Amino acid sequence: MARTTSPKPRSKNAADNVAGSDVALAVERELRAVLFAPPPRLTVSQWADRYRVLTSEASATIGQWTSLPFQREMMDVIHDPAIDRVVAMMPSQVSGKTEVLLNIVGYLVDLEPSPILGVQPSIEMCNDFSKYRLAPMFRHSSRLRGKLIESGRRETNNTLRHKAGPGWHVTLVGSNSPSGLSSRPIRVVLADEVDRYEASAKSEGDPVKLAEARTTTFLDNRITYLTSSPSIKGESRIEDEYGKSDRRKWYVPCPHCEHMQTLEWGGPNEPFGLKWTNDEQGHHPETAEYLCVSCGALIDESWKGWMNQRGEWRATGAKGHIAGFQMTCLASPLVMWQSVVQEFLDAKKTSEQLQVFINTRLAETWEAPGESLDSKVLADRRERWEHDLPHGVRLLTAAVDVQRDRLEVALWGWGDGEESWIIGNYRIMGDPSKADVWQELETWRTGRWHHPDGTDRTLKCMCVDSGDLTAVVYDYCRPRWKARVYATKGISQYGRPIITKSTMSDKYNVRLWTVGIDQAKDMLFARLNRIQRPGPGYIHVGIEVDNRFLEQFEAERAIRVTRGGRWVRTYRRIGSRSNEAIDLAVMNIAALHILGPVTRNSLQGQSDAAKPRRNQTEAEEMEPITPVERAKARMKGGRRRRGWVQGWRK
Repeated sequence: MARTTSPKPRSKNAADNVAGSDVALAVERELRAVLFAPPPRLTVSQWADRYRVLTSEASATIGQWTSLPFQREMMDVIHDPAIDRVVAMMPSQVSGKTEVLLNIVGYLVDLEPSPILGVQPSIEMCNDFSKYRLAPMFRHSSRLRGKLIESGRRETNNTLRHKAGPGWHVTLVGSNSPSGLSSRPIRVVLADEVDRYEASAKSEGDPVKLAEARTTTFLDNRITYLTSSPSIKGESRIEDEYGKSDRRKWYVPCPHCEHMQTLEWGGPNEPFGLKWTNDEQGHHPETAEYLCVSCGALIDESWKGWMNQRGEWRATGAKGHIAGFQMTCLASPLVMWQSVVQEFLDAKKTSEQLQVFINTRLAETWEAPGESLDSKVLADRRERWEHDLPHGVRLLTAAVDVQRDRLEVALWGWGDGEESWIIGNYRIMGDPSKADVWQELETWRTGRWHHPDGTDRTLKCMCVDSGDLTAVVYDYCRPRWKARVYATKGISQYGRPIITKSTMSDKYNVRLWTVGIDQAKDMLFARLNRIQRPGPGYIHVGIEVDNRFLEQFEAERAIRVTRGGRWVRTYRRIGSRSNEAIDLAVMNIAALHILGPVTRNSLQGQSDAAKPRRNQTEAEEMEPITPVERAKARMKGGRRRRGWVQGWRK
């Protein structure tokens, strides 16, 4: 019988080795699963809710980020392949529009590494955004920690305004920095507070357009995200961009009738909006409730969370490639209705504070009441005189505005104390690029107007706007400078004098006068609205001035706006009305100033002893040198008499 032997039992050490190898394999499989797993399929809002952490460095709320209901679509819209541009016209501080941009940055760095450009109004704001908003997010969000190398020395991939890692970089630039806006290719542009940008990045053009031009190479997945609270109507960049979008608004249901509506401010006589008690003791902001536009029930603020959870964004404009978002602060859980009412009561004391409230709380543009001119009042001023000119006229000026199909002409007379008369307005119909139109103007210009004293008067100075058909205007003015026919160029710049020292163009050989149109309009509006009796500064209107011309004075309104931290006066076009009458008035005022201080002082009745001396250059007593004389003067070299330096001779 064969003898069988049983296998030797394993030693304790061998069993431990097998168990250890199994554990090692399991750990290795888990590591491989973690290291080589595809990135999680998350939206921006899901990523932020899972990984974004808020700290006291940049937020009043500390801890895990939780997206508010109206913020989710504002972030997740970047996943829509049909959208390449997003516009968020939102209230300040209570909508989290800047936090939305930060969440988009975090998501892209983590899951879709991309070149990102962040645009702030200024370099200083870029630095603050980097130190107090961007850097804390990288430090305290688990998915971003380690993606950015931070050290005590200046790294080329990690500076204050440039952060970079594998496949991504975030570059921060100021809106006034053209070099930063137009250098390397960018997939995502995130522009914050665009209404605080300069109109032009130095001389390079609109900063938003410059930044957006850098996304050209990313045709299929580029995105431009613009956020801001609005500013002044007609000047607000975010309002203009929102108007081009699908204009989404945040709709919430009424807890009483479930009617979907936007939460708007309303007014005392509106059947909707925020309402509060107002009695003999004054206003009571603590009683604020919202009036439903459908059922007329008052909604207590305690329903706000319930309404937001059931709210939705609805497009009110045409569907396209631009998504737009706008809402007031009333839907935000970060602000109480009582405090909003109190802010309004405090703000309505002055127009400046009220503008801030409307811009930053209601996310609406501010339209200042301003100052305008009344054509009916001007029509009532019309006078008839027996001769071509009234008795008070001592000299004549004229102005010409070039239109596509005509020349608009206005004749003004000037008397003592700069009392003035709009003698008449004329239209020379025809194509201004043709010589016959200008020949008709020349026939009119060389005419004579009969004065009651028995003499005939001719034009002392005529200004022609060179904004359109510049070369044609120069051709007309060039041979007539001795007759004081000058090309002008208007510049709207606060504080610029009515006329700036003329310049001689070497290319066109024509003298060009620059007109500060804001200062001239200040004078025009003040005299028409405040001087109501004939005398110094009063503006008369002749019987031949037609109603169509007078109605053009209503085409602009003077308003106060804040620029550079101070309030200034500027002029806003009203709709699409023609404003040739205002332009012609400005040029006639400029023509009087071009004639020089001696002529103006003579109208003020000053004696010859009181007149300025010769060192104040006057166009009426000096005539320009010819090109040949200028060349001879240059050839002499070093002969720099006062008159020659300025291109004039006595």
